[in-house]
Amino acid sequence: MGFYSKTPLIFIGGQMRETVQNVRNALVAVGTADVLVSPSHERSEIVISNTSTAAQNITLRIGAGTAVAYYGIFLLPYSVWFSSDSQGFKTTNSEIHAIGSAVSGQLSVFER
Repeated sequence: MGFYSKTPLIFIGGQMRETVQNVRNALVAVGTADVLVSPSHERSEIVISNTSTAAQNITLRIGAGTAVAYYGIFLLPYSVWFSSDSQGFKTTNSEIHAIGSAVSGQLSVFER
């Protein structure tokens, strides 16, 4: 699942503040069975990249339930899906699941 760490932010709104946020930067192995990429929790940004090296396609499912290949957010190799609290939108706080079209798939996940 990777790691979560607390990273202080120095500037917020042009002012120096001591603020802490949770940050995760991880690689997640994805095969032909459903895998939990990220549990349900509050986040302000998430970036998921298909970094598979052998042309595996990966399907993401947002929310509880099992990921189904080719049904959901579909990532070709080197494709990226992201969501952030910008432009008035709210990032999902739901769990995120994935399934690959073949074994040995890989996702790179950054969230905070």
